[in-house]
Amino acid sequence: MEDSSNFHYCKMNDQLFSKIKAFIFDLDGTVVDSGLDFDLMREELGFPHKAPILEEVEKLTDKEQIQKAHEIIHKHELEGVRRATLMPGYRELHQYIKSKNLPIGLLTRNSSPVTNKALEKFDLEYDMVLTRDDCLAKPHPDGLNIMKEKWKLGDFEAIYIGDFQFDLITARAANLYGGLYLNSENTHLSIEADVVIDDYFKMINLFKMSWT
Repeated sequence: MEDSSNFHYCKMNDQLFSKIKAFIFDLDGTVVDSGLDFDLMREELGFPHKAPILEEVEKLTDKEQIQKAHEIIHKHELEGVRRATLMPGYRELHQYIKSKNLPIGLLTRNSSPVTNKALEKFDLEYDMVLTRDDCLAKPHPDGLNIMKEKWKLGDFEAIYIGDFQFDLITARAANLYGGLYLNSENTHLSIEADVVIDDYFKMINLFKMSWT
């Protein structure tokens, strides 16, 4: 097992990765670093500090307010794509998973147009991509359940990796393993995750040991 400071298990045994049949990723903060300033977005939207943005939009009733809110969100998301960089080691991990002929999916709260721009920018292909335009937004498990049904997966035969509490909640609601991609602000969530990762290259090495 890798040093726990780089990659460790929570409530898992060493055979986890030999049993997983599909990998699903969040986008922002997991596949790409977009540097989205959610606090600034909330400030422009006039939403409470730390309030979930999409859920706050759903509370609006005035059509002009709703339209303006979507415009502000879209502006920030597009700027995030422009600034975005790929997480170190992610492309290599992506290619390694595909080399094993395992399904690989993307589930994000971003819009479909913004997500497509990000995937085009980094030339990434997934077997299925679901955005807030395609299914109920996280933390509802709708998107993960769609992928489970499409790929005929049973419970805990896939892992969903993200960087936020919503991602872990969503994985658990869909009866999938929840992976946490660590950053400086989410270490407190480690105890809630099945797998904790801060280095995709080390993750590849662990997979190679599991799949030999």
